[in-house]
Amino acid sequence: MSFAYWNPEILHQSHLLNAQTGEYTAIRVAELGEETITVRGASVSASRYRVTGTKHPIDLWYSTEQTWLALESTLDRGRRLRYELK
Repeated sequence: MSFAYWNPEILHQSHLLNAQTGEYTAIRVAELGEETITVRGASVSASRYRVTGTKHPIDLWYSTEQTWLALESTLDRGRRLRYELK
């Protein structure tokens, strides 16, 4: 499987394929608990997960129905990358 964050099956993988480099990367996924985040202007209960094994850890949020809601990572020089469902 590739780094397809919108697919909740990513949470059950031990390795992911980087489609840009061809590298097969060992990862770990940790469940960080429930949070309330804002999606499309409304408060939503979400499960937060952290993917490690890449240069920068990646946090993912999914709804109780396993719909992808958001992704966040801190990049080089402290820059923040965030994608969220709009």
